[in-house]
Amino acid sequence: MTDPSPAPLLWIDASRPAAGWRLWGMTLVERLLREGARRGLLRAVVVVSPESRPDAARLRPDLSGLWDIDLRIVDAGQARLDLVDSGPAGAILCDGDVVHDDRVLDHLLAAGPGSAVVGEDAVAAHLSAPDLRTLVSSADGIDATRLPGVGVRQLEELGHYVPELRLTMVPFLVRVADQDELRRVDRLLFHRTFKGVIDAVARYGYYHFVRFVTRVVSRTTVSPNLLTLLSILGIWVAIPCFATGQIGWGILSAWIGVILDSVDGKLARLTVNLSDAMGSLE
Repeated sequence: MTDPSPAPLLWIDASRPAAGWRLWGMTLVERLLREGARRGLLRAVVVVSPESRPDAARLRPDLSGLWDIDLRIVDAGQARLDLVDSGPAGAILCDGDVVHDDRVLDHLLAAGPGSAVVGEDAVAAHLSAPDLRTLVSSADGIDATRLPGVGVRQLEELGHYVPELRLTMVPFLVRVADQDELRRVDRLLFHRTFKGVIDAVARYGYYHFVRFVTRVVSRTTVSPNLLTLLSILGIWVAIPCFATGQIGWGILSAWIGVILDSVDGKLARLTVNLSDAMGSLE
């Protein structure tokens, strides 16, 4: 039996201060680390600057409980070439101040070293070890898409359908340059948590309340799995309440169950804390 191929290294340039800005309870850097870990990228190098280090290096306490990531945080002026693997898997190169659609990472992993995806003002690439060394050692900040042999795809060329959400949406790479852009991508990510067409009750009945609750809980380490269990409990408790004539308690219990049933999935996607087992149970 042959050993499985090693996963690429995740190399994140978090030298810009926006990499440490928080979005749905975590920094943009940690969001990338979580998205990478979900895909088996458990070795990561985060390159920081003096301006970005205080925030970009700050991670949520629940991260280590979810994934065992071999994480190196290095200063921009001291990014060592010895951190770059010489193996065939290469490295996924991302900017820490860019919010990446997960389909971009999926495409780069499938395409292998020598591939890049280009957005309006951002690039993500899967590079071989020699190409990454060239970029790391360059003082001119060579664009990964200009390296010889790197195949470039535009965002619009990637698949638009998101099967797990049953919706069609153009992939995105959003560079967060200011607070207005941060608010825009905040709304984008929340909208992307809804499955298919948003029904009238969800859209107009409790949309904003669910968003408020999800935002509050995202700043804690409460697990989406706990909310799933509580939502199931709320629905089942409502049945005997209605059966025994306790209509008020039944309505309250059912309402809490419905709200938590909406919050748990959104929290899981927004904090990149997804559980296949709990999804099946639900």
